[in-house]
Amino acid sequence: MTRKGLAGLLVVVGLLAGRGAAAQSVADSTAFTPRDEARMLREASSHEWRGRLDEAEEVLTRLLEANPTSSGGLFALERILRTRSRVARVLPYVDRFLEGNPGASGPRYMKLRVLVEVDSLQALESAAEAWFDADPRSADPYREVARIYQRVHGDERALAVLREGREASGESDALALEIGDALARMGDGPGAVAEWALALGDTRADVDGVLRRLDRLEGDREALAAPILAVLTRSDASEARRRAAVQVAIGFELPTLARRVAAEGLRGLGADAAPAYLQEVARRADEAGMAELSLWALETLQRTVPAAAGDAGVEARVAAAALAAGDTVAATEAQLRLARALPAGSAERRRAVADLIRVESRASHVEAATLRTRLDGFRAEFPDAPELDGLTADVAAGLAARGDAETALALVDPSPGPESELERAWLLLDGGELEAGREALTESLPGLAPTAATEVIQLVALLDRVGPDAGLALAESGARARHGDLPRARSVLEDAADAVAEDDRPALLFQAGRLAVQAGDSAAARSHFARIEGAHFDSPEAPEAMLRHARILATDPARADEARSLLERLILERPRAAVVPDARRELQALGRDR
Repeated sequence: MTRKGLAGLLVVVGLLAGRGAAAQSVADSTAFTPRDEARMLREASSHEWRGRLDEAEEVLTRLLEANPTSSGGLFALERILRTRSRVARVLPYVDRFLEGNPGASGPRYMKLRVLVEVDSLQALESAAEAWFDADPRSADPYREVARIYQRVHGDERALAVLREGREASGESDALALEIGDALARMGDGPGAVAEWALALGDTRADVDGVLRRLDRLEGDREALAAPILAVLTRSDASEARRRAAVQVAIGFELPTLARRVAAEGLRGLGADAAPAYLQEVARRADEAGMAELSLWALETLQRTVPAAAGDAGVEARVAAAALAAGDTVAATEAQLRLARALPAGSAERRRAVADLIRVESRASHVEAATLRTRLDGFRAEFPDAPELDGLTADVAAGLAARGDAETALALVDPSPGPESELERAWLLLDGGELEAGREALTESLPGLAPTAATEVIQLVALLDRVGPDAGLALAESGARARHGDLPRARSVLEDAADAVAEDDRPALLFQAGRLAVQAGDSAAARSHFARIEGAHFDSPEAPEAMLRHARILATDPARADEARSLLERLILERPRAAVVPDARRELQALGRDR
């Protein structure tokens, strides 16, 4: 035993010696009443509040001599003694309390905690055994002792105590939650999950608490989730547990499993519980970005609940989920049902039809004639709608994507606004009409949003600077990108880069690099930007190409030094470039990451 522990034990022994005198005092206090206890507790509290700790301690010791089983007095005395750094003095009073109330868990836990603080580990073992003996069939003493032992002796000893408690209780699932926690701290994820699954066998178990524990585990997500799901999806599982099962599968990012679990859960529910269940599945799926699961839940809701099929809110959610899942057929059908369900001429119907036209413009299964009919109907019903300009541009783009560029151009000439004027410019550029396309770009500028206007200004400046061949490539690429054909937009530039005049190559390479970044092809983007900084260092595109190249390199910790070197070269050799302030910030950030 340590010197500190020996000293603590001597204090305990000395204090115990005074128990005889205290017992006599109790014998003389037969007239003590609950009212007296309340009065003395108030008196001690008043002394404590005023900082008179000696007086507070004296009142509380008199109270406990008169009534040894006063829990209020015992816990107040511990607080006072702890403040005065002599908490060991409370131990005799704890023992007297336990003589009259041996099953009291609070005072027993207090005794363990104090013994740890005075480093009396031998007495700690005896106190723990005494608690076990006082309530031999209960798991609670083992749970509390394990908490103390985990701090003092570590997880292995705590786990041993918990398993002793399970054996003593005679229940195979006793202390499962705590045993699982110990195993998780020791790195045994599967063992922890198996114990938590046992804990969930009790219908009163804290499901949310188990789910929070699962979130902290690492490993094969499906294998870890399986034991929990097996319990939560039993044939006798409640609705709350079925919902929890879906929550587990979604939380573990297992969309296929989540769909199966959700379907199984639905089969066990009554018709009255199904709508709320499916709504919750859809909500959780939306939050997790599982669009296909959300779409399944909402479409199932529509099939199983007659009222849901005509509900505008459900139809809107189906359309959104279908779009996110890439199911344009389901999206257009839902949007069409929504539009038909709303009152003619209403603002809600106007927005719904506008959304329908936007979706159909991008949906390859919708025919060109349907697009024209839909736009004509919208224009007739809502001639002054603010969406008309954008919808005209969307339909024109949709017609062009379907190979009907002539009809598309006729639709936006004359145009009803800046967005359709911009679409007219793209159509002209895609058709090789550089001058007319450039003029249309310029005319669209005043009404465009700042971001779109910036891109147009940059393109106009490029078209003014490069020769005809490069201009045609930039025009076609821009139009293809506008209409969603990014692979073709990029290949046009890459194919033309070696064929145009040398001074025009950096512009095409830079645009190709931007498109590669947009497509997530970092290797191709690095190649294009590196070619500019290597062969065209004095070009206007070089500084920004170097900055973008450095940003790509910086995403790989192994290439951070290359990124720093590139940024330093940019700052030193092109100090007047507009991107230099950004380059300095990037360099500082890389320096902090070292």
